[in-house]
Amino acid sequence: MISDSDMQKTISHLEKSVSQMYSADSECLNAKAEYQMSKDSCLFETRDMLRKMQEASDKESALQTKRFIIQTVLSVASLIVAVVAAVASIIALL
Repeated sequence: MISDSDMQKTISHLEKSVSQMYSADSECLNAKAEYQMSKDSCLFETRDMLRKMQEASDKESALQTKRFIIQTVLSVASLIVAVVAAVASIIALL
């Protein structure tokens, strides 16, 4: 037969084991929560960086478009000046 002392030791050991299990489970949950918070933080940082990169890209694209338009206008103006000069030369020869 099991004595009260042995029963108390067994119950005490079981309580200690259950307490350790809950403690380990709690630590695991805390670690998972910390990992998730860290992951979320990295995702938000990445999203912000991508937004900034997109904004910079949009600004650069707008600038390149303006440069293209200005170069096209200058090229057309140069072409017109060249045609006028050629016509003036032809008229002077006549």
